[in-house]
Amino acid sequence: MIIFSFFPLLFFIDDELVYKIVWSIMTGIGGLTMLIAAIINMQYYIIKDGIIMVICFGFIINKLKLNNCKFEVEVLPTYFSWITSIKEKWICIYANDEKNIEHFKIGCCNKRKEKRIQIVCNNKNKESFKDYLLK
Repeated sequence: MIIFSFFPLLFFIDDELVYKIVWSIMTGIGGLTMLIAAIINMQYYIIKDGIIMVICFGFIINKLKLNNCKFEVEVLPTYFSWITSIKEKWICIYANDEKNIEHFKIGCCNKRKEKRIQIVCNNKNKESFKDYLLK
C-alpha cells in the first residue's frame, strides 16, 4: 500500500498536484499504520530449557513447562467473513497442573492469563513438537 500511494504522482499528469500529494500522504499513512500494527501483533515462540514462551513485540505473553503439558492438534475456525469461516489446524498446548482449563474455540487467541498456548500446525512446528505430540 505504501508503494501504491505514490502512483498518482507518477501516472496522472493532468490532475492537480495538490490533490495527488494529499492522496499520496493519506494512503502512505494508512499503509504505515497497517505495517506497524502487523509488527506489533506478530507472535512467535521460543523453546529454551524445556520451557516454551510465546512472545509478542518483546513481551512474554505466556510461558509453560513442556514436560508438564498436554498437546493436542485441533481444527479451529480461524479466518472469518460475512458468510463463512475457514478452519486451520493448531497445536494446542494445555498445562496439566490446572484442573479446569477451557479448550480453545477459535484460532489466534493466546492470552496472558490463560495457561494454554496455541501454535499454527505446519511441518516446521510439527517437527519441533514431534516428541511431545506422540505422547
